[in-house]
Amino acid sequence: MLKRAARERSRRSQVCVLAAAALVVLAASVPAAAEIVWLGGFETGTFSEWDAVQAKPGGAAVVEDRVKDGRYAARFQVGPGDNPLRCSCGERAELVKHTGEQPGMTSVWAWSAYFPAEFAVRPGRRVVFTQWHDYGSGHPAPVVIRVVSVNGEDRLGLGVQGGPVANPVVRDWTFGRLERERWYDFVARIRWASDATGSVELLIDGTWVIPPTSMPTLFRENGAKGVYLKQGAYRATPWSQTTVVYIDGTRRGTDLADLSNSPNG
Repeated sequence: MLKRAARERSRRSQVCVLAAAALVVLAASVPAAAEIVWLGGFETGTFSEWDAVQAKPGGAAVVEDRVKDGRYAARFQVGPGDNPLRCSCGERAELVKHTGEQPGMTSVWAWSAYFPAEFAVRPGRRVVFTQWHDYGSGHPAPVVIRVVSVNGEDRLGLGVQGGPVANPVVRDWTFGRLERERWYDFVARIRWASDATGSVELLIDGTWVIPPTSMPTLFRENGAKGVYLKQGAYRATPWSQTTVVYIDGTRRGTDLADLSNSPNG
């Protein structure tokens, strides 16, 4: 009897050990949970999620009357002479976020933008509403999402450049004709690098308009310092008309799965 009981206890112990081992293997095979790194969708009712406001008084405001998700969005308005930086660098109403993104990192960003009837683009020019800058000066932002006036039509577009400042690799894309008075949803996945290990992808309204494309996304001279995000409205060439755009739901993750749902759950 004693030997039989001992054998039974040994068998049960082995079963428990095997079950525990199976759980360890299963846990190791499950991917790590997706993560939202940062939310900047204005649900505080202020710009407190952001690091700086570069706008004339009234040029950037949190609003409730035109919202994609949650309770609040941001409205940006740029008019003649709106140059809060007092530089020879165009007119703007923008927010700034120092994101901590560095070379070798891959980031996934999502946001929504609304272009009302009063969204104006100077013929032959462009209005930037999302851009990532490096910390150097004297050269354009490496990654820019904008509306471009092309042959009398306003079109969404993406510009990417990087590598040596004196001889950069430059790519420009334009997409379909801009439809005013509706929301667009954007998702961008960017690998930051000053050589061909960099890459960029872009979805608009759930459709890949730019598939994974390898190219530099940082300038060699300044890329080691990383990038920061700017959103709002920026036009490099002064103009007599007013430009208005709305932004909502800006957020950053580490994987597309992070951003597949509403920014507010």
